[in-house]
Amino acid sequence: MAPSGFNEAQAVAATVLERFPDILAVVLRSHGIADRIIGHEVAETAEQRLAKTHNRSVVGVMNELARLADWCRDPIPGPDDLTWLSLELAQTPSSPLYGRHVSRVRRRPPSAGPVDRRTVR
Repeated sequence: MAPSGFNEAQAVAATVLERFPDILAVVLRSHGIADRIIGHEVAETAEQRLAKTHNRSVVGVMNELARLADWCRDPIPGPDDLTWLSLELAQTPSSPLYGRHVSRVRRRPPSAGPVDRRTVR
């Protein structure tokens, strides 16, 4: 139930900064990132700011990922599993990344450890 004066989407958006560190840790762990790196990344979220972007590349990539997320979610019955969706979208080639097409999974640092997708779902 959304708080008074808010629709459901506004209620979810109103708490995104509070929920983000815990969700980030879950998603990074699902991607096989080492705990020490996760701890560092979560600590870096202590200072948070939201701002509009005027960078059309960022807007374009976010719009494309939103379309891909809609496409990926269609065949999934039941509630959305955003961790699963993150793992699926991480395999999506993106461009431009310094002039080459590469998936986000392939850009992971070697210290992050291997990805075992069988443990997620």
